[in-house]
Amino acid sequence: MSPNIILPETTGGTSGSSLLITGSGQIIFESSSQIFKNDYGEILDKYLNFMNSLKPLTYYCIDANKRDIGLIAEEVEEKQNIYQVPNFWAHEVNGIKTVSYRKFIPLLIEKSKRQTIITQQANQRINDLENENKVLKDKIKSIEEHLGLV
Repeated sequence: MSPNIILPETTGGTSGSSLLITGSGQIIFESSSQIFKNDYGEILDKYLNFMNSLKPLTYYCIDANKRDIGLIAEEVEEKQNIYQVPNFWAHEVNGIKTVSYRKFIPLLIEKSKRQTIITQQANQRINDLENENKVLKDKIKSIEEHLGLV
């Protein structure tokens, strides 16, 4: 099976566009330009839950005769059905299932943004608790001094 070939920024195309030539010879035009998009929406939690359910693996790639990392297309397809997300990731080309890894990039960006917020909130909570702990220690020390226990 031939690998996919991506031709970024193809001549004459719009900025952010690329042509993908799949291993089966199928040509797919992709563009990031807003002129090709409408009906925008936020990434729903079900997409992130779908992604969290996947199991990245190491495996021996028979065609390439080497070890590799990735997902199993049949598992991705099964999880798409369970989480009721559109079939953006697992496709069938000439009877062989394949995973479109490029489609995970927006989900990874969203997960990273959400994780950053969680980390910032946790760090703020730690700082608040450390400050509260210092105030309480100072009060205890003052009480102990007042009682002559120190």
